[in-house]
Amino acid sequence: MGLFIVVNVCVCHGQWADQAPELTGAFTTVKFLNSTEGLIVGYDGVVLRTENQGETWISMPNELDVDFFDFQFINDTLIYAYAPGEIYMSTDFGVSWTEKSGLPDNAQMAYFLNADTGFTGNNIYGLNRTIDGGDNWSPIWDHPADNVTYCEVNAMDFLNDSNGVASGRGLVVGGGFSIVLKTQDGGQTWSEIFGSSSDDIRHPVDIQYVDDSLICAVDDDFDLLRSNDTGNTWSVEKFNDPDGGWPSAITATSLFAMNMDTVFVSGETTMWIVKGTDCFSKRKIIQTTDGGKHWINQFFEEGEFPDCGMSPLLGNITFLNDSTGICPGYDIILRTTNGGGDTHMPDTVIHGNIEDLAWDESGILVYPNPASHYLTIELITGDFDKLEIYSLSGNFLKMMSLKRINEIDLTPFSSGAYIFKFSGEKTSYRRIQVVH
Repeated sequence: MGLFIVVNVCVCHGQWADQAPELTGAFTTVKFLNSTEGLIVGYDGVVLRTENQGETWISMPNELDVDFFDFQFINDTLIYAYAPGEIYMSTDFGVSWTEKSGLPDNAQMAYFLNADTGFTGNNIYGLNRTIDGGDNWSPIWDHPADNVTYCEVNAMDFLNDSNGVASGRGLVVGGGFSIVLKTQDGGQTWSEIFGSSSDDIRHPVDIQYVDDSLICAVDDDFDLLRSNDTGNTWSVEKFNDPDGGWPSAITATSLFAMNMDTVFVSGETTMWIVKGTDCFSKRKIIQTTDGGKHWINQFFEEGEFPDCGMSPLLGNITFLNDSTGICPGYDIILRTTNGGGDTHMPDTVIHGNIEDLAWDESGILVYPNPASHYLTIELITGDFDKLEIYSLSGNFLKMMSLKRINEIDLTPFSSGAYIFKFSGEKTSYRRIQVVH
């Protein structure tokens, strides 16, 4: 079995916190087999394992010197991990790995529907397919237009054995475009269900089937693409770069959607800036609870990362439930146990032309907090006339109009933390603790 290195960490309940500061490496992807057991893979053959929702991580001994960019649980015992040009497999939850088969040249995305049927993208052929576990690959979809220079597929997700979606981008003479594809026959055929022209270029970097009808995608400029009818119609919420333009531009890297409105997106400074020496780079996690109209910074870090090479500063983001989430990256494993933190904090930045006011400047008095049965709200100014109450994960619970003095009955609410959103001419947030 080899030697296990156990890293003990404290659990932080107030924010995204680094769970394993003692561990260093280029961590790229985290996924969970069930509610407790998960893996992280990374460059130089890094494999980390948890059996307690990411509270502690075990570094698995691995003689492979490969750069894992992704992996997938095929079933309860079989795992495929993807490195440039190769597929590796493990049947003992990441303890040992053997070479499985090859990937097409330049493939940086791989997704397997089962042990035999898989797909690759991010190459000039659009989308490739295997039905023998990766021993042989063949083109399954390519953009039909004659003037397409190349078309890459870089993200994929399946709802079940039949229904799947994929996203990507391409170039035509004179500009670029984005695409979303859909299959209803297990990947045997694919059709385009969304596209943008060179006049409105989007570069989808991640896509997710949220439920039977809802599909969400995010592009690298933070536009949120959503369909609530399995891809028949789409809405786009445009969102400006949260850090402005050049030279500090942040691009989205992955998303996790809990429902139609609550979406978490990780982002980082564009890769070619990251690779530069002596430059300040950034990484962050942002959240929306209104379908992309406005965003809240939940985690932000700026620093020098001169040795990260091609590895992502932040990898994918995933949630085990409404409150517990994990996001790995370069020399960091972030974890939250309350859906990302206190969104009312004075230093929280609200994007989308909404002003977030400090606690003592808002003109709102809320007491007592924690509260058991009743909560009193006094409005000192006329800036607020509406209250919305949300769970920490962003689920809407109640809305009411406000007077100057208001008494809120808390008996229908179970014990726990809630987000109170005050709106009107201005907007402000409070985190209220209910204790019965």
